[in-house]
Amino acid sequence: MKIEFKEMKLANDGISVEIKGKSVSANYFGEDVDVKMSVLQLAKMWGTDRNAGEACEESGWGSKELEDKCDETKNEIKKFPDVKYWNKEIECYEGGVINNEGEMVDIYGEDISGWNNEGIIMKMSKEIYDKEIGEKKFKVILNPMTITLRVEK
Repeated sequence: MKIEFKEMKLANDGISVEIKGKSVSANYFGEDVDVKMSVLQLAKMWGTDRNAGEACEESGWGSKELEDKCDETKNEIKKFPDVKYWNKEIECYEGGVINNEGEMVDIYGEDISGWNNEGIIMKMSKEIYDKEIGEKKFKVILNPMTITLRVEK
């Protein structure tokens, strides 16, 4: 299942990014998926704020101090979708389901440790989750303008 970013804004906390996504998968084309991630994670995805990204890579730990230094990324968010970015792919080392109660399912992907919101959070309808992923193992793959939930065979 692939989620394409359609709208993006910096959250009120100044360190999180709120993204409105749409499924571009054949079975659920156009279905809404909400995404929230650290501005530091987005900097890593886009190749912006390299000093903060390098500090995070060296320590293996994200921090509010590094997120506060992501000014280049915050400026690019304002220009969305006309963003300058590197074309690269990041595979999260961990992913899973946080909440599978009610009509919505919360899925997470974690690539950078230390962010209090556990990296990347995606909210999608239970119907989409049950049909596309269900109880199967999956990987969370990050690209500059998309997130792919790839079911493992």
